[in-house]
Parts: sequence; structure tokens; C-alpha cells
Amino acid sequence: MGETEKRIETHRIRCLSKLKMFLLAITCAFVSKTLSGSYMNSMLTQIERQFNIPTSLVGFINGSFEIGNLLLIIFVSYFGTKLHRPIMIGI
Repeated sequence: MGETEKRIETHRIRCLSKLKMFLLAITCAFVSKTLSGSYMNSMLTQIERQFNIPTSLVGFINGSFEIGNLLLIIFVSYFGTKLHRPIMIGI
């Protein structure tokens, strides 16, 4: 095996390693987002029962949470073009 072939093979291993780490990170983020959403919905139901809050207000709270996520995505998308996108997502 020549020196060039070794470099290409090392580069392929590094790329696959980065891809695997990215997939692992995105999977963990998706699972945590799903679990936190489920937990929040169950807590909103408990709060609604405990404090006799109308369902419309609970819906407003839940919608506000989703709007906040949307605004964050817009923020990251705008600054992601100017700054380092993975660091912005991490923050």
C-alpha cells in the first residue's frame, strides 16, 4: 500500500467517524426533544387539573413553546450563514 493510499484510507475513516458522531448527536437531540415534549404535555395536563386552568390557556402555553422554538430556528438560520453553524446549534 502506497503513501497516497494510506492517506486516502485515513481520510475516509475520519469522514466516517465524523458522520457517525453527527448521526449519534442528532439522534440524541431528537430523542431528548421527543421526551421533553411528552413530559411537557403530561405536566400541562397535571397543572390544568390542579389549578383549574382553562384548556384554552394550556393550549396557548403549549403554542407559545412551539413559537419559541420557531423563533430560535430562525435565529440560528440567520446567524448560521454568518457564523459557525454547528457551534450555533450547540449553544
